[in-house]
Amino acid sequence: MPSRRSGERSIIQVGDSALAITLPSWWTRAHGLKPRMKVAVEVMADGSLRITPRREGRREPLTGVVRVSGDRAEGSIVREVVASYLAGFTRIRVEYEERAYNKIMGLRRVLEDVMLGLTLVEEGPGYMEYYVTVDPGSIGFWEAVEKAFKATLSMLRITIDSAERGDTASLRTVPDRDTLVDRLYLYANRKVNMVLLGLESFQSLGLVSLAEIPSLVMAVKSIERVADHTVLIARNSESILTSGGSLPGPVVDMVKKAYVAFETSGRALLGRSKKAAEEVSKIIDKYPGRIIPTPEVQLPEATLIVDSARRILGYSLDIAETVFDLNGVRNALQRATPTLS
Repeated sequence: MPSRRSGERSIIQVGDSALAITLPSWWTRAHGLKPRMKVAVEVMADGSLRITPRREGRREPLTGVVRVSGDRAEGSIVREVVASYLAGFTRIRVEYEERAYNKIMGLRRVLEDVMLGLTLVEEGPGYMEYYVTVDPGSIGFWEAVEKAFKATLSMLRITIDSAERGDTASLRTVPDRDTLVDRLYLYANRKVNMVLLGLESFQSLGLVSLAEIPSLVMAVKSIERVADHTVLIARNSESILTSGGSLPGPVVDMVKKAYVAFETSGRALLGRSKKAAEEVSKIIDKYPGRIIPTPEVQLPEATLIVDSARRILGYSLDIAETVFDLNGVRNALQRATPTLS
């Protein structure tokens, strides 16, 4: 897919009354458009037109290539494969030098664990070819967001219960649960990028406008960050317990408040509920100037737990604010969208 390009086009007179513009040749080639084929035309909230190729029949697979030299950093390889996945490629070919073989073999499990539906289907001398085998229609955007939220909420609940019981074995399982959240987060972002690249319609995300996407991306990222901080809470709780200590009551209370705020924010987002979003705001508004105090604790791990809980409260507020943003966009769209004739 070519990178985004812009420019001006002249308006052409067609017949006595119709006006037309030509489509860029690189764009028509990229989408396999031919004369007499149809495209969808949508009027956006600002009066601009969005032209989207109609999807008829089977679409040719998009293949991305990642080349690996022997001295390339492993993190760089993973990031490029993830970038190809997010960009909507359905096939990702990893080509590597012979001296990079051991490095590539060590990355195979990481790549398949991180990205939902990424499957190794072909391997030969100097290359591996992955297919994104998950059916785009089998897991919708909102379903992925809901599953990520529920998985994160479960992680937080397990962390609180295990810390109170002194169950270090259960606390050690929390980081592994974060892998599912990461996979769903990347998958949701892939769906968004496919819309932005014109590979899918924004209606496939259950949206009424592209203007909703920035807020949604922030909300999904906030869920992923809550999962990351839950992992930190679990690890620091385990550290306190294994050293013979126990979590101070004010610390546990702070994490429980974070749990309530996050659970409420998820209900607000998934149900587009302004009432639930306002409940999250009320939780935060209890603190003067929205400054969440840090309980006095002696253990450094306890201080870190409180810091993570405070951040979860902040991310929960971000998710709740997304609900107001989405409603605002839809209200503006109803007032601003002209009728296409």
